[in-house]
Amino acid sequence: MKRLLVFLLLLGVSVFAEAEPLRVFIRGGKKSHGPNAHEHEKFLNEWKTLLAERGMVTDGAMDWPTAEQLGRTDVLVMYAQDGGNVTPEQKGNLETYIKRGGGLVVIHTAAVSNDPPWWKSVIGGAWVPGKTKWKEGKMDLYYTETSKWVGGIRLRGGRRIF
Repeated sequence: MKRLLVFLLLLGVSVFAEAEPLRVFIRGGKKSHGPNAHEHEKFLNEWKTLLAERGMVTDGAMDWPTAEQLGRTDVLVMYAQDGGNVTPEQKGNLETYIKRGGGLVVIHTAAVSNDPPWWKSVIGGAWVPGKTKWKEGKMDLYYTETSKWVGGIRLRGGRRIF
């Protein structure tokens, strides 16, 4: 009985042990609009600090991360004008990163690319010059939750989401 209790205690400690910190790379870019609009560099600097203060390992730059930087990254956050513009080398690095399970968060102007069909295949949607429109002002947004929690596990379509 004593061994069982020790085993359960050790099991509990291992289950609730602190996970490795999330490694986040933030890609900023040059400012492209007037005051208080498209503050890409400000976002980069402020959010690196904000996330680090909350226990994440942060890195960032004003351009695409290198293959080495992506190798040390769990989540790539992008907020840069024409953020989807890539060289063939950067495209390959990003595809390798995504295939290994790297996450990608694309904010506002980072949805713009010089190759919209490819960028759409990566992020699920992209700005198409001459076709995509924008709206300034109040907007209502609606969403539908397509996953559910069962017994502390998040499921989508009956499959576990990690």
